[in-house]
Amino acid sequence: MKLQLSLSLFIAFLLVGDLPDVMGYQEDPSWNCGRKVTPVDLDSEETKSGVFGGSVVGEWYEVERTMFPLQYKQSCNFFNISYVTTDNHGRRLYFVHMSGRKHTGDQSDTYLTVVQPEPPKAHFIFDFHLPKPSSYSNMDLYVIDFHKDSHMVFYSCKHVIKPYLEAYVRREKHAWVLSRTPTLNGTTLDHIHAAIANVDKITSRNLMTVNQNHC
Repeated sequence: MKLQLSLSLFIAFLLVGDLPDVMGYQEDPSWNCGRKVTPVDLDSEETKSGVFGGSVVGEWYEVERTMFPLQYKQSCNFFNISYVTTDNHGRRLYFVHMSGRKHTGDQSDTYLTVVQPEPPKAHFIFDFHLPKPSSYSNMDLYVIDFHKDSHMVFYSCKHVIKPYLEAYVRREKHAWVLSRTPTLNGTTLDHIHAAIANVDKITSRNLMTVNQNHC
């Protein structure tokens, strides 16, 4: 049994090169998969719009994303973000309505509260309120590129442990490109793709275009 566990840990080390994660050690969440992420400052002179957190509120269209199981073949994805309040711990709370069209043609609506634990750092925690614990519960998302009147880019990466396979780990990374309009011009997309590639090895080939036609 000890030999089997040691072999499992060794394989996990080869896969991710980070035994502390395999052993359940929680590092600074901004160290996503071993690379330091520097989220934008949402209260800087370039981004703020009158109220704390006001720069991210309003309507956003999802124009591109990596493959994400909870959004399987969804189109017409749309986010309405409302700034709610600041709690006693200084965290900002946002109310988010996510809508879209499932691959079956049915409408999908999700309502959730999103926490910004260290404002103005653009680090958000999304809880999708899934019926069972999942690697997609309490996801850490970072805004890595932003213009309040144009676009917002979320990035997430984490090591996912499969309990029933002991120390087996996979590295899961995602990116979402949101826009104030249903489409973005090529120059802006090129800038966004470069920003994503600078954080992780996600290229434009890893991003799928979200259909926003006839929505």
